Amino acid sequence: MKNTRKFLSLLMAGSIFAFTAASRAQPYSNFIADQFDSDTTASLQNQGWGSAVPIITWATNNAITTMGPNNPGSGSAEFQIAWPNPSGDQVMVANWFDGSGDMINLNDYTNVSFDIMFPTNCGTDGNGSYGVIEIGCIPYTDGWPSTALGDYTSAVTNGNGWIHVSFALDAASVQKEDQVEGYYFKVQQSATSHALTNTVFYVDNIIFGGLDTQPPPPVLTIRPNKPLTPGLMIVCGGNGGTYTRGLMAALDTVNSTRNFSWINSGSTPVTYSQTIVNYPGTNDPIQSAIFLVENGNLGDPGVDYDAANVAELNVYGNANGTATASFEYKTNDPDDSSEFGNNTLATLTAPSPLGTWSATFLDDTNLTISYTPLGGGATLTTNANFPGEAQAQYFANPLTVFMGNDEDGYLGQSSTYSEFKISGVTASAPLDDVWSSQMSMDTTNWAIVDYSANDIILVKTNSLYWISWPLPATGFSLAVSTNLAAGPDGWTDAGLSTVVSTSTNDEVLWPDLSTNYPAGANVSFILINRAYTQLQVLLPGETNAPGTATGYIGSPTPESVDTPFPVTINACDATWHIVSTAPGDTISLSSSTDPAFEPGNSAALVNGTVQIDGLFGTSGSQTVTATDTSNNKIPSGQSASVTVQ
Repeated sequence: MKNTRKFLSLLMAGSIFAFTAASRAQPYSNFIADQFDSDTTASLQNQGWGSAVPIITWATNNAITTMGPNNPGSGSAEFQIAWPNPSGDQVMVANWFDGSGDMINLNDYTNVSFDIMFPTNCGTDGNGSYGVIEIGCIPYTDGWPSTALGDYTSAVTNGNGWIHVSFALDAASVQKEDQVEGYYFKVQQSATSHALTNTVFYVDNIIFGGLDTQPPPPVLTIRPNKPLTPGLMIVCGGNGGTYTRGLMAALDTVNSTRNFSWINSGSTPVTYSQTIVNYPGTNDPIQSAIFLVENGNLGDPGVDYDAANVAELNVYGNANGTATASFEYKTNDPDDSSEFGNNTLATLTAPSPLGTWSATFLDDTNLTISYTPLGGGATLTTNANFPGEAQAQYFANPLTVFMGNDEDGYLGQSSTYSEFKISGVTASAPLDDVWSSQMSMDTTNWAIVDYSANDIILVKTNSLYWISWPLPATGFSLAVSTNLAAGPDGWTDAGLSTVVSTSTNDEVLWPDLSTNYPAGANVSFILINRAYTQLQVLLPGETNAPGTATGYIGSPTPESVDTPFPVTINACDATWHIVSTAPGDTISLSSSTDPAFEPGNSAALVNGTVQIDGLFGTSGSQTVTATDTSNNKIPSGQSASVTVQ
């Protein structure tokens, strides 16, 4: 094992050092997804994406393929598809690796390949092809067969023997491919623009080809956060892809519903506004948005598309540096956005996107769109009329307000907001959050609605540096030390603000030294590749202590029968360091010593840890067991014994 270190420093009240430490294994072996040496076809699961139902069986009469080992008794998977419709149907068949929690990082492989054979009884599209076979992967973050890796277009002229198919992989450009839990085959009846009638084919030797050499480790860099613009930064992250959203939803802390509608407010003006203090350059425009949604779903980042009734104020930058706002709406139109363009009530162009953009309803139907520049100056306005009661009724309470970015796929770009404000409403309390003066994000009055919560961060007045590293960086996490002389034991989890991921890099804001470490301290950072191999179960009174024999310090506090208590479960490496990059596997609790133990609901790991309540029903010396129900390759963890009274 070889460690490579590179560093740079930035001087202030002390020094910040960035190291890159690599711990790389030998070149990767091939990952054999399936060679059908035995009948494993039951793992090929039809996903029901179309009307056709494939019949998949193990065939031993076609075991000799273009690739070894072609073991005696080996076989292949035979697909038979009788298309019930004349055209337009499809079949999706997925295979989760062994169903046992196996996961691979496609950055570690150069290609995916398989053998395929079309027999003489396979129908064609009438135009010289047996059809198109798509192979793809199942990213862990999606949990479904979402990502194509290649399309093989067959040709009758290629004959009826085995054909070896291989597609190069480029996982570095698709971040979610760093955790893949399965593969799939998809057949679309009309993919060649000519419909198939009866499809039969055999597949074998689905193999991911390992890299001959290891990629270089990611290198840390540090740059000043200039210009320092405090506020709520919303980044177009790498997890959602094109048409992602980065939103905050206004909350009502008193009522069970959110009642921020302007309808029936009489002559009291109701205003929805947001102030933009930082915006991408003209070559990378994004849209800043205010969505007004009838009973909006807080769990839906794409609420403007999915909901039936939405009014929106969109602000987008123009190539000449100006910005234009448009107020649009749709009604009775779920899962669609085309109606917005047909219902544009007003537009307003300003010299810059930076400033306060507002939508003010003077009553149920009279609307004013306005822009006030940063630092003051003349306010620009335009007026519109919201179509009568027939339309306004769709926006009465309960109404949810969403503010933030409608990102349209500009990965890595961001905008920063200094203020979100709702005034004039009476059914729910008005809100006015000045993000630029906050030192902790207000999640009492606002909820994050994003494909990745890490893409919305609070830039504080002491957020002086960005620490970044390029992707892929699977398994690497940021560690910090103020005492390099302590060696490996001196490195601890950095515990910084959330890591922002884009399509090319990960980065994190680093706050001012004087508020986190002693004045004059030398602060060093390093990327450490930690592997999640075991679960740690901690009871009240115990604390994680990596590098020690047991992995914790302290002793369990005695518990009482029939009294709930919190259990902390950590995903750890071999030395009991918490692996913050561990996947969000589901953890469940049990007890091998207390048959009356009552566990709380299973929950997912978040940044390598989760807390679940437990309750003992029997007195005496008891233990708690935690199990990763998503990955049976991780052994269950057991707590220390605790006295139950």
